[in-house]
Amino acid sequence: MTMRARVVRDIQTAEDAYGQKGPPLLAIVGVIPCRVWFSAAYLAIRNQSTVSARDLTMIVPLESDIQVNDKIDTVCDRRGNELFSNLKVEAPMRRKNHIECRLQSNA
Repeated sequence: MTMRARVVRDIQTAEDAYGQKGPPLLAIVGVIPCRVWFSAAYLAIRNQSTVSARDLTMIVPLESDIQVNDKIDTVCDRRGNELFSNLKVEAPMRRKNHIECRLQSNA
């Protein structure tokens, strides 16, 4: 795979007196080989406004530790050039020889 994703996960488990989760405590899961691409692009027109949206898809090897709500800090090519940043894993789906994830931009 031609890209590398730096994956971080919120490991905060402490709750305050009201049962609310504390501020995020992010831990680096690792740098995972991957491939990210735009799978679809569309325009949404509603109530006098137009929004352009693109669906991002990522594949990673089967043995990768990736879960729902993990954050992708950066996606770089092999030379270290940043291609994407600040993404969130929405739906990891196990395939025959890889894991396919839908990504959401947090920008």
